[in-house]
Amino acid sequence: MGTAVALGDYSDLMSNTGTVRGDIRMAGGQDIYSGASGVVHGRVYGGAGDDQLRGGDAIDALLGEAGNDVLLGRGGDDQLTGGGGSDLLRGGNDDDTLSGGKGADQLFGQNGDDGLSAHAGNDTLRGGRGDDLLSGGSGKDILDGGRDDDRLTGGTGADVFVFARNAGDDTITDFANGTDKIDLTDFGLRAASFASTVGKALSNAGGGDTLLDLGALGGQGSVLIEGLPRAQAGASDFIF
Repeated sequence: MGTAVALGDYSDLMSNTGTVRGDIRMAGGQDIYSGASGVVHGRVYGGAGDDQLRGGDAIDALLGEAGNDVLLGRGGDDQLTGGGGSDLLRGGNDDDTLSGGKGADQLFGQNGDDGLSAHAGNDTLRGGRGDDLLSGGSGKDILDGGRDDDRLTGGTGADVFVFARNAGDDTITDFANGTDKIDLTDFGLRAASFASTVGKALSNAGGGDTLLDLGALGGQGSVLIEGLPRAQAGASDFIF
């Protein structure tokens, strides 16, 4: 497709209100790109430096590359890729795809049915509204699907899966007993009362899996915990 716009190694500010056919490369420096009402038939690259890349109302493909970047998708089904550094990615509205890359990244799907992938580092993934897919990769990650029906995969490392009262019907695909934790802080429970609260909300789902009924704890929805047999589930698997 070719490069449509290539900026220099200084701190650049670009606001796009037209149509660009090709890629935009911000190069070095602490750059700010705003998609505004414009359309890019290509990708926007942040380059080196701590950049801010803001999409517009259309479908955007934003790549932070090196540095600690902030990527905001806003409208449209956006693709946000952090690259190197510790990045902040927010999908906005519609169905977005967020990829953190290296570093300790923060990924927020917000509205829509989003896909969040953290890869390396100790990352935080929050799906928000919609039926989201969260994948932590390596590292000690925090995964919170938010509302609606989500699928959470922690990957390697000691991960924490967070559920609130309005979580929906969620699935943990790879719970590692003795390593991972399920955070139920929002329910206001105590570890000492595990047997009479969470213990009664757990049931055998078959196949070595356990079902947690959030409705029995005063919330709504459920959590299918794949990889955790009911007989092995105990207070040490949870955070209160």
